[in-house]
Amino acid sequence: MRRKPVNLLLPMKLFRILLCTAAICSTLFIPAGQAQDITALLRKADQLDEQEQTDAAIDVLKQAEKISPSNPDVLIKLSQDYSDKIDTVKDRSEKLRFANLCLEYARKAVRVAPGNSDAHVCLSIAYGKMTDFAGKAGLNVDGFKSCMAGPDAAAAVDASRANGVQLEVTSTPTIFVNGRRLVGADAHTLEQFIQYELARQKTSAKK
Repeated sequence: MRRKPVNLLLPMKLFRILLCTAAICSTLFIPAGQAQDITALLRKADQLDEQEQTDAAIDVLKQAEKISPSNPDVLIKLSQDYSDKIDTVKDRSEKLRFANLCLEYARKAVRVAPGNSDAHVCLSIAYGKMTDFAGKAGLNVDGFKSCMAGPDAAAAVDASRANGVQLEVTSTPTIFVNGRRLVGADAHTLEQFIQYELARQKTSAKK
């Protein structure tokens, strides 16, 4: 079974949406229509992955990337699928190409969601895949392996997990809108929460 991805994290001006996975919490806002489109595409990609149709899953995920280029859910799954491609091709140059894509998308996921433990795990896996190609990629193999064995990545994951435990998050996604808990990825309900908070902010400003 493939790991379910986590959601996109972005700051908001008037209030904060805190997205928590079992390992992470941070802020989220995606327009409702786009969120529905991305959710549908991610679900379709999952189905294709279960059927071992990795190329088709990648095509679907690339569509999602066009809608939301900074969505870590999409970036993580692309990295995972390119990681799977490494194991299915025999040509070394193709393996290296897929390894580079795996690493590229994992790095993007960490860059847009630095507190996301799934993104960090994905990056660790990508680095592991790249170890075999470290020389060709111009990396110092010994230094590369030393960095992989370092405590920084593990510390980031542990910190994210502790954050999730502190907030008593038991399922994903769990979203907090100004302290109000929403469990699940219902875009319509999330939009209602947001509109309520915006209206409350306006009412408070008038007093």
